[in-house]
Amino acid sequence: MDYEKFKEIIVQKLSEYIPDKYKQCKFQMVTTYDRKEGLCITNVNAPAPFLDLRPYYERLNNEGEIPAIIQEIINDYFYYVVNGYSHDVSCIWDPEYLKEHLYVKAVNYGKNAEWLKDVPHKRRMDLALIPKISVPEGAIVVTNSLKNSLGISSKNLLEQSIKNNSFYKPYTIEPIQTVLKEFIGEKKVDEPQIYVLSNNEMYEASSLMFETDILDSVVNLLGEKMVIIPSSVNEVLLVSYDDNMDLSKIKEMVMCVNGSLKEKDILSDNVYLYDSKDKKYYLYDGDLKPEKIQGKEQTKLI
Repeated sequence: MDYEKFKEIIVQKLSEYIPDKYKQCKFQMVTTYDRKEGLCITNVNAPAPFLDLRPYYERLNNEGEIPAIIQEIINDYFYYVVNGYSHDVSCIWDPEYLKEHLYVKAVNYGKNAEWLKDVPHKRRMDLALIPKISVPEGAIVVTNSLKNSLGISSKNLLEQSIKNNSFYKPYTIEPIQTVLKEFIGEKKVDEPQIYVLSNNEMYEASSLMFETDILDSVVNLLGEKMVIIPSSVNEVLLVSYDDNMDLSKIKEMVMCVNGSLKEKDILSDNVYLYDSKDKKYYLYDGDLKPEKIQGKEQTKLI
């Protein structure tokens, strides 16, 4: 039996073994912000432990041991609840909480293509916007299976997540020397002026680059055309564009910086251009290409 089949059987059969008073629990495989996958047993009246099923799978010798493994999982569940070792994600089943705490994270599409097969997402050039739910101790990626359990369509899920994005975690745009002053002091930074677009937490905010209202708000500082430099999944850099700018040099710089980042923090090796006059994005991957929007519905989403 492979691991995928093992997970499926465990989720299906848990309700047969758990005590009657816990039959209302929801059994769901969820993925955390750092892509750790685990079983979440959610009781609306209690915190929900997050159990990694791989150790249980590794102890399985044959299918006949499944009932014993399930009983072990249930015993561990109650142990963690009693001792407070849990992540309370019961809030995600509240429709109002869900509506208010969805947001999107930008990730690199090419580097995550296989994983994205199980995650609702919206393509934007070489990136993908994925929905996440903020919970008290972190955030959960909304996979296809979780989306189905929540009873929400991919379209509505992405629309609400994108709608929330700019106001759920307020954005910040600051000169780079302001952001770095604790490291470089009050040194003057030579032109061109570079601005950092992020949020108050400086966390998972690169998707804000697709909020045209935000970029339009700095036209007076950067002009109608601006270069968007993918610093990491947490922030992007904005700099004024002119026709003499060598985008290949900026791309080289981005690739060099990415070499020092953890893989999960890398957004892209490419560079972007935004034209506020036409409300259009361009991707520079060696050639400058306009973003391709498929159909009116996608244009309306952002």
